[in-house]
Amino acid sequence: MQLRAQEQEEITRILTSFSTQVGSLEPQFTYSYDAMLKIDLLLAKARLAVEQNAFMPAVSDTVHFKLNKARHPLIDKKKVVPVDIELGSEYDTLVITGPNTGGKTVSLKTLGLLSLMAASGLHIPANEQSEIGLFEHVYAD
Repeated sequence: MQLRAQEQEEITRILTSFSTQVGSLEPQFTYSYDAMLKIDLLLAKARLAVEQNAFMPAVSDTVHFKLNKARHPLIDKKKVVPVDIELGSEYDTLVITGPNTGGKTVSLKTLGLLSLMAASGLHIPANEQSEIGLFEHVYAD
């Protein structure tokens, strides 16, 4: 029993020594971990952009947008119909008309989603000449 107690004390001493040594390296681990998170985020954004054939839009502080051949990112690329939407430079009103299941709602959702994607630093599935302004609020019903 005495040898077991001595063995347990030695194990505790060794683990305490290792913990102290590793604890002194904590700032390096934290720095490396933060760097890996940033790299992982950038790679995820790049993979998504390649998968969606997306481009970086010109981002402006003014409230306007000009989306050319914009596609909803959650609809299959082979089935989605690209849409051109422009508002805020030459036009200040947007009227969307058409029959039921004609794509009106999808067009509006595409605009809102691409606005949020651009504000988040993501590339958007639209033509590379697209421009988008940053909106303070985006509402969906």
